[in-house]
Amino acid sequence: ILGFVTAKKGHDLAIPLLPKVNDKVQLVIAGGPQNAQDEQYMTHLKKIAEEYGVSNKVTFTGYLRDLTPILNASDIALLPYRSVTDSGVLHLLVAYLVPILASDLAAFRDVHDEFDCLDLFRAGDSDDLYEKLLVMLSDDQHKAKLREKCADMWNATRWSNIAQRH
Repeated sequence: ILGFVTAKKGHDLAIPLLPKVNDKVQLVIAGGPQNAQDEQYMTHLKKIAEEYGVSNKVTFTGYLRDLTPILNASDIALLPYRSVTDSGVLHLLVAYLVPILASDLAAFRDVHDEFDCLDLFRAGDSDDLYEKLLVMLSDDQHKAKLREKCADMWNATRWSNIAQRH
C-alpha cells in the first residue's frame, strides 16, 4: 500500500488478512503520516499487526523520497481506500506496471471500466478483499494480463500522447 498513511486508505482492512495468506507474503506500507491524526492511525496499524501476530509480515517504511525501489519490488499493490476522488498513486502504479487490487469506488471503477487494468473488491468488505487477494497472489497469468493493461493505460494517458492528440 503506497502513499501517505491515512485512515481513508484502509490499511486496517489488509493487516488482519495476513495470517490467512501464504507465509511468504509481506505487506509493505510505503509512506508516512502527514499529521498527528495520521500518526495515531499508524500507531493503531502497528497495534493491529501485533494483535494478529503479523508484525514480522508488515513493513512500515515511513516517508520515501524515491519510490522507484518499492515500485520495482512490488508484486501487487493494494488500494483498499474508503474514499477517493482521484489517485496519483494509481497512476504511478500503472506507470510501473504493478498489478492493482482496489476498492470499487467510483474513481477506480471508472479506470477499471475504461482500461481493465486493475481488479476491484467491494469497498470496506474484508472478506471480498481476501478472496480477490488470494486470486491475485496465485494467478501469474492474470497478473501478466493486468501488467499489459497497465501499459495500455499508461500509453493512452501519458502526456506526450495527450499532447499529440490535441
